[in-house]
Amino acid sequence: MAKHLRQGVLVKDGLAEFHFHVNGVEVCEPYFIACFGQHRYKQYRQVKASVAASVSNGLQLDGQMAQRLPRQAGAKYRDYVRMWLNAFASHCADKMPCARNRSQLDDTHNDAQVRYRLPFYEKKSVWNEYQIETQHLPDIEPCSYSYFVRIWEQHCPNIELALEGGGFKQCKVCAKFEAELLKHHTPALRQQILEARNAHFELQASQRQKYYKHRRKACLEPNKYLSIIIDGMDQKKTDVPRWAGKIPGWADTLPTYRQRVMGVKVHWKGRCFAYLFLADVLVAGGANLVVECLRQVLVDLQRVSPLPSVLYLQVDNCSENKNRTLFGFLDYLVHRKIFRKVKIGFLMTGHTHEDIGKIQQQLHLAIHTHFSI
Repeated sequence: MAKHLRQGVLVKDGLAEFHFHVNGVEVCEPYFIACFGQHRYKQYRQVKASVAASVSNGLQLDGQMAQRLPRQAGAKYRDYVRMWLNAFASHCADKMPCARNRSQLDDTHNDAQVRYRLPFYEKKSVWNEYQIETQHLPDIEPCSYSYFVRIWEQHCPNIELALEGGGFKQCKVCAKFEAELLKHHTPALRQQILEARNAHFELQASQRQKYYKHRRKACLEPNKYLSIIIDGMDQKKTDVPRWAGKIPGWADTLPTYRQRVMGVKVHWKGRCFAYLFLADVLVAGGANLVVECLRQVLVDLQRVSPLPSVLYLQVDNCSENKNRTLFGFLDYLVHRKIFRKVKIGFLMTGHTHEDIGKIQQQLHLAIHTHFSI
């Protein structure tokens, strides 16, 4: 048994990594154990631990040295996996509101401070993407799944998987591609599905980059451009009364007062301005509420400085933002020559989480840590 284990052991970053072979064919660990009989499993664990300790300490096994990667090579593999995860997340993941940044309202953050949510439900699906992209590189050998997960958990804890049935609305297209990949196993068909999914990722990434471009132009050229993003907060998070600690048993008998919070974030003159609008049940939601919030923001900004000629408006991809009421108001702004041009952007459904979510997350944390009525 020890002889078969030694044939497939590999040292990466000072740790022994096992690849199991039977008759020259690589197999999984349970099948490898079954070849020696289940009754020898305890002996197998002892032998494996002995081989791992010998290889990690650099001892020779039967006159042969196990394949060892120098520490510099192990660091190279680790840095590449970390770099690939951050690049992949920034390309196809959604930026989520981060509780660690609740004291910051600006956009001065690095990759380690941003929470990303990938459109995948399993880490193995992300590892498969890594395998496909790195298998043709001459100087990088794809690492194992266990090593990939370990680097992910240690160095990229801010990158998360999508929660199936979670509080955020999932992209139906991404879910469909994920189901198709689990259903089909033919290499040619899987390659077609992967190409279609990559095209979907490219499209949503291009739309997101467009919003970042507009935001940057509004900060660098405030005399020409103004960027505004509007998003409503989940109504369940703003119902009152709320208790900061343990909820008393008689709280269920109290009537719940429903209210809605609309958040508006302005990028202009190299700064960010945040607005929060509170509306109770007497105020109807929909396009009228969005238009009124936008109107009050524009009036307030006009008191500070004359408005520029171009307005970039970013809203959610839903019915209350795609209607005649909102577009009629934007047309009225152009007709009255308040703006020369108004450009409105919609992100894909399920990929609409942006920087305004940080403001809503801060409000959510403040509500849940204080008694409110």
